[in-house]
Amino acid sequence: MLQNQFNQTNYNHYSGFVQLSLPFDLSVKIDSNDPVFSFLEAVEGIDFSKFVKITRSNNTHSHDRVMLLKTLLFAFQEGNRSLSKIAQLCKTDIRYMYLTNEECPSAMAFQRMTEQLKESIDDVFFTISKHIARDLMLCDTDVQYIDGTKIEANAHKNSFVYKKRIMNAETRLFERVTEDTYRLNETYGYHYPVKGKYEAFDMGVICQYLMEVITCQNIQLVYGKGKRKSEFQRFYDLFLGYYIKLNEYEFWLNIMGKRNSCSKIDHDATFIATKYDYYNQTGVTRPCYNCQIAVCNGIITNSDVFQNPADQHTWIPFMDRYEEAYGERPKYPVADAGYGSYDNYLYNVEHEMELVQKFSMYGKEEDKQFKK
Repeated sequence: MLQNQFNQTNYNHYSGFVQLSLPFDLSVKIDSNDPVFSFLEAVEGIDFSKFVKITRSNNTHSHDRVMLLKTLLFAFQEGNRSLSKIAQLCKTDIRYMYLTNEECPSAMAFQRMTEQLKESIDDVFFTISKHIARDLMLCDTDVQYIDGTKIEANAHKNSFVYKKRIMNAETRLFERVTEDTYRLNETYGYHYPVKGKYEAFDMGVICQYLMEVITCQNIQLVYGKGKRKSEFQRFYDLFLGYYIKLNEYEFWLNIMGKRNSCSKIDHDATFIATKYDYYNQTGVTRPCYNCQIAVCNGIITNSDVFQNPADQHTWIPFMDRYEEAYGERPKYPVADAGYGSYDNYLYNVEHEMELVQKFSMYGKEEDKQFKK
């Protein structure tokens, strides 16, 4: 029998085969001190199925929603926020392959899972926090330490809009509108009301009537160099400018609401004085969010984001949020002097919470020189 002989160098020196190696269980190859095991131990016993919808039975390519949620939470824990990056890690990182049972979910699979959550992400957070603090660590949640920090928003530092500036400009504009409304009524015999304050709607009514007159009388509107406008067109352009400006003022005042400022890029961000002291430069304001966190034995039991820069105004809604999630309030909520105010102390007394936060003058009154 003839035997085939391969004399090519590739066959003699380089093998294209990959030798399989044991074990097949990926968890054996992961370091025992890896955070993935701590994460799985922390979420063990939590029923995640109540947060996600059941996979459709006719879709054979759908992934387990509970598995996707666990993988997403672990990725967020490590600081990975991009869904495309998380999908890539599921193909290359052995820890993510272990969490997904060696499945390769796409970025759209994670996106669809987040859109189909039954509950909000806050409910997932409180469920995990309550499980770790009470079931695993047996923490005494009556004692909590609360503090806040300013997180800078992804917005330009010069994109500010201040309420006081808008209101001052609006007051000056009202004076000009009053003068021009007098002139319009005297010139053409109209009876438009003269008020101390105007709205964009009032200017829109005047502009609409003037345009109807221009259309009926065939008044030609001219613009550009070397062309003379008629007196009627001048009034129309004037009140049209007032309408545009008042509409802009009302837009920003409506966005700010009770706040004193906002950012043009991120409307939810408020300009807050940050703790920035680069070569003694103080009083630097930047678009930020006020993030409040409550900690008990190293476990974050409550967190929330506020637009108000003052910590004392975040105390009551922050405590109400905790009560809504846990069904109770902490008995000893410890905080610094930034939370001390009459309303907050009265709130604590009404809800049987101890007065363990300082007031603004506490450090000053304890000073020996001040006492003297």
